[in-house]
Amino acid sequence: MAAPNVGELVATTWWKQDPKPSDLITNNNMLLKRLKDKGRRSMVDGGREIRETLSYGENGTFGWFQGYQTLAVAPTQSIDAAIYSPKQASVAITISGRERLMNRSDAELVDLLDTRMSNAEKSMSNQMSVAVYSDGTGYGGNQLAGLRALIPTDPNVGAAGGISRVAYPWWRNKAVAGAGTTKENIEDRFNELYAQVCRGTDKPDLIIVDNQMWRAFVAVLQQKQRFVRNTDKAVEGFPATVYMNADVVLDGGHGGSAPVGTAYFLNTMYLKLKTYTGANMEPAAGGARYPVDQDAEVHHILYMGALCLSNAFVQGVLG
Repeated sequence: MAAPNVGELVATTWWKQDPKPSDLITNNNMLLKRLKDKGRRSMVDGGREIRETLSYGENGTFGWFQGYQTLAVAPTQSIDAAIYSPKQASVAITISGRERLMNRSDAELVDLLDTRMSNAEKSMSNQMSVAVYSDGTGYGGNQLAGLRALIPTDPNVGAAGGISRVAYPWWRNKAVAGAGTTKENIEDRFNELYAQVCRGTDKPDLIIVDNQMWRAFVAVLQQKQRFVRNTDKAVEGFPATVYMNADVVLDGGHGGSAPVGTAYFLNTMYLKLKTYTGANMEPAAGGARYPVDQDAEVHHILYMGALCLSNAFVQGVLG
């Protein structure tokens, strides 16, 4: 029997799962899962950059008037766009000529591919979870810019989406010092930050904490014997409780990626994961690559996109 078409098997095996691998990968991280569940993921068809429209001020023509008073009509600049650079990631699935010949039936080769694809999926899941919290400087500046870049502990410096926080105060998130946070003061610090990031009905819906913050917060609940069990499927599988109707989720534990001593107060209505069509954690177009000096073929699983922020001052960090 002739060796089967490995390229077709890679593509069909990768996509045979339900839900698709892109969903399985994003479900590994609470923030990415929340963005998916709230419809905050979208596809980009092309372009050198990703633009996220934002409204940063009120219309200055509003005013009370009486009778024939003149009405204000001067143009008001209150809408702009944050510009994000798309970042790329890949994980490779390789098959040597020897393995290809030793697994000559479709079933045997699919078994081999299942194992390697499972490993590739896990690897991409873990690295996407790390990138969600990154400052974008990893891998020589090629890493996805995550929460440390978008919602820094010092909101008075730097830029995000091409907009300077120094020049534009409306583009600064809120921050409360987290050093020395304990069970004795964590409620006060949570209350302080929560009040700063609320704006009418706009309020945090997700609070992500590391091990240190989780221990302090849960210790308070244990003392008062008032655990709240959140049955929302959005937190299914993640250790979670509730604070002011926001899910408090542990993204620490063994191998957790949340920065040490940090709690992110997130309003996910103003965060979005934008991904390029054809690179949504899927096999690269064109099939296999063949090294000129090896008897092997390589299949790349690709991602290209950006985590985008459209409103900074309703986001907060305790850290």
